[in-house]
Amino acid sequence: METKEQLRVKYLGLSLRGIYLHHCTQIGMKSNSALAACLPDTVGVYDTVQELDLSRNFVGQHGLLPLLECVYVNPRLETLVLAGNGLHNDVIPVLCRIAAVHPALAVLDLSDNPRLSTAAGQLLLRVAQTNRRIRRLVLR
Repeated sequence: METKEQLRVKYLGLSLRGIYLHHCTQIGMKSNSALAACLPDTVGVYDTVQELDLSRNFVGQHGLLPLLECVYVNPRLETLVLAGNGLHNDVIPVLCRIAAVHPALAVLDLSDNPRLSTAAGQLLLRVAQTNRRIRRLVLR
């Protein structure tokens, strides 16, 4: 995982929205316009979003990867709601690596993602135990 300083250099001239769109292009996927609209378009400012509620936006398995880069570079994000987004187990290790070291993440809601297994829940629980800032983990 790249350091915060490496990411700042890498994303020089981009906004959070730009980072998301850049990563969508890199992995060859169409961006989610509703998700992109939630991200600020101010270049170089990555700490203005405290809550991202993408409930039932169907970000999907692959669509979450570009978003997670935005989560990683945003030191003030406290709440991430991904309820009902069609997530699978495959993306959980990436989410866990970021959530484990995030300086502000306090609420992580992954409810209504029926393809997440008990194994994914166990990984997420370990992250919540590691990162004491995480106060609420929702997996209904």
